Amino acid sequence: MKGFLEANPRLSDDVSQIDQLLLRSAVGYQLTPTTSLWQGYAWVTNYEPNYTQEHRLFQQLIYSTKFSTFQLLSRSRLEERWIQNTSGTAMRARTMLRVNFPLPTYPALALVAYDEIFIHLNTIRQGPTAGFDQNRAFLGINYTLSPNFNIDAGYQLQLINTALSGLANQANNMILLQFFINL
Repeated sequence: MKGFLEANPRLSDDVSQIDQLLLRSAVGYQLTPTTSLWQGYAWVTNYEPNYTQEHRLFQQLIYSTKFSTFQLLSRSRLEERWIQNTSGTAMRARTMLRVNFPLPTYPALALVAYDEIFIHLNTIRQGPTAGFDQNRAFLGINYTLSPNFNIDAGYQLQLINTALSGLANQANNMILLQFFINL
């Protein structure tokens, strides 16, 4: 058995306040040296434009392997989401492919690139609509402070499908800072 804790504060455009705070934890079981299965919970608070809370249960399968110069990680996640002011349980699938390139002269630092696609699996009243939700592409660095604590910092492009609600699709350019605690 193993676990993790994640804190992900997301700041507003002018970096003066937190737009969203995501706290996530999970417990996992190592099935093989490269594959693990996880069950977790996330609490999400959105502060802008309207204050809302969301509770998520999730299950995920992670495949991770190391090559001579890089590490490859694939994560598939299923989320059950209970979003304030909506009716029902929203189901969402996410899949991510991540590559870490540790720096040969300083292995605690790694260049990181990943892409993650989000798909809504159902439609709920006053909530998400089935279909493509968003895509996140990240490029940055990972700093391992200890075997149990590391940080991602870098640039993320988030493309959000808002066309279903009659709006233009949204592209968010972000500076991302994430903290990971492995238990």
